[in-house]
Amino acid sequence: MAILFKCLLALSGCKRFYQRIRCRASLFSLTAAWLLSACGVLASQDEWGLAWSGKPVEQLTSAWGQPNEQRSQGDGSTEIRYDLTDARCTYWFTVDRGGKIAAYRYVVGQWGSCKPT
Repeated sequence: MAILFKCLLALSGCKRFYQRIRCRASLFSLTAAWLLSACGVLASQDEWGLAWSGKPVEQLTSAWGQPNEQRSQGDGSTEIRYDLTDARCTYWFTVDRGGKIAAYRYVVGQWGSCKPT
């Protein structure tokens, strides 16, 4: 924050030309980093679950490992749960009788991104 303040002072005052260029480059870098970091927040969190819809559950378990929990439902489907601790989120996938992923839902924890790392 102090660097940003110094840069703003340098740009507004009558400082040397090279200091202005250096501060403008720093401000540009800070702005670019902020915008790029916002991309992860603005991206849809449905992408990861949607990518598995209609696929065999074996593909999911080979990619993500064994689920944290598996429950049989009354209609013959199975619900499996993955806790993604690094992403601070939990996914539930519903697997139909044929072994294909029929539905999903997720819960994002505080500061979570719901994207596997």
